[in-house]
Amino acid sequence: MIIASNQPGIAKGHILPQDFQQIRKTMKIQLSQQDVFLDGEYYCLHHPEAKVERYRTDCTCRKPKPGLIYNAVLDMDIDVAESWFIGDNLTDMQAGRSAGCHTLLIGKMHCQLCALMYNEGVKPETVKPDLLEAADFILKGE
Repeated sequence: MIIASNQPGIAKGHILPQDFQQIRKTMKIQLSQQDVFLDGEYYCLHHPEAKVERYRTDCTCRKPKPGLIYNAVLDMDIDVAESWFIGDNLTDMQAGRSAGCHTLLIGKMHCQLCALMYNEGVKPETVKPDLLEAADFILKGE
């Protein structure tokens, strides 16, 4: 299980780097208490309109671009065709699809999201209401 996440809070001046590191640490502790362990973490800290100059860029790692996924694939020798990219918004579905992953949307389909997916030509393979049901779906190979 790998996290690939846009995290522009530092770039926008909303959070300090040490606070972001503390959030990551707390998340990993909480996950480990449920016997869940991450194999990797990939974060895009950039934003094209960043207040912090060093993060102001139109990079290839910011979703919907698939750079974070490509980095994980190279680092961990992942077969994207057999992998699922799970997310809660359209940019996640676009990144996963661009990289060649199966895609799963967490949440509920609503009219605005359906219209946006139709307009962008991006649709998840399936939708599940939460991460637990998504994991069950994937592990059962449905």
